[in-house]
Amino acid sequence: MRRGLVSFVFALALMTGVRESARAQGIELAWNTCANLPGAAANVSYACDGSRAGTPFTMVVTFLSPQNIPAFESTVVRIDIRTEADVLPDFWRLAYEECRFGGLDTPVSLSDIGTGSTGSCQNPFLGAVESAGFGYFSETGPFFPYVPGAARLFTSLDREGSIALASGQRYLASVVTIDADLGADVCVGCNVPATFSLREVNVLQPTAEWPNNQYTLTAGPDEVRITWQLDHTPVRNRTWGSVKATYR
Repeated sequence: MRRGLVSFVFALALMTGVRESARAQGIELAWNTCANLPGAAANVSYACDGSRAGTPFTMVVTFLSPQNIPAFESTVVRIDIRTEADVLPDFWRLAYEECRFGGLDTPVSLSDIGTGSTGSCQNPFLGAVESAGFGYFSETGPFFPYVPGAARLFTSLDREGSIALASGQRYLASVVTIDADLGADVCVGCNVPATFSLREVNVLQPTAEWPNNQYTLTAGPDEVRITWQLDHTPVRNRTWGSVKATYR
């Protein structure tokens, strides 16, 4: 089994054991690039007219290392997606065999994201990506109940060999692309507002002894978020808050 798949399966198991008290500062989500760099955006406004064909939108997850981590190898990320529809639109059905399967992709090239091996947003996978995986679940999936109009995304990214991370330094955790035009002529709902909430970044060094083999950085449902067609107007809460005890 490839290590990326191992990390992804491990990630799903982690979701049931997350403690709200583990909430940490330093995880960020932005469109285009790292949240602390020029060009980062909090919202996408798109005419859904096919003008982005071949140019997907890019979503970037970063984290501040909570301490010196001598043998970092992988990240696992969880993002919750909420729309203003009572039923998840076909446009946001991106799972296998769903209407827009293939419209979401990760991993993608990290070469133009962040500041490379130095600077304010470093790439700990530079030249060493070994494997990766993602799981997308529309309205229901592992460890969470049915939530109408919503979806959940997990990503994992693994490097070949370990690398040391410095406490307080910002690093890339995940880069995801969304092709807004793939299948959009049939899979309607591009204009429906949506919110992407970064809930969790797991930073793993599997060779270390427990509890130093995993650092879980968390946020509340609307603490770290970006939007689609929303321009910062809050999305109607579609019960993520009321069900979070179920998967805590």
